[in-house]
Amino acid sequence: MSPFLKPGDGIGLIAPAGYIEPEEIQAGVEILKAEGFRVKMARHLFGRHRYFSGTISQRIKDIRRFLNDPKIKALYAVRGGSG
Repeated sequence: MSPFLKPGDGIGLIAPAGYIEPEEIQAGVEILKAEGFRVKMARHLFGRHRYFSGTISQRIKDIRRFLNDPKIKALYAVRGGSG
């Protein structure tokens, strides 16, 4: 079995640090979908708590949810930063 991503694999989008607006990632999401990936957005991907994408608890839950989902083969952090 190949360790690389292939069309049909699920990719989970997370925002483990700063918040982001939907339009900032729309083009990237469309590219991933056009390549055949199943894109799943974290529950708090567009959340906002101060300058973060959600509370620390919400962000941790998003990551754990995807790590425990056998259909998700990769996690993409939509934004870098501290926090």
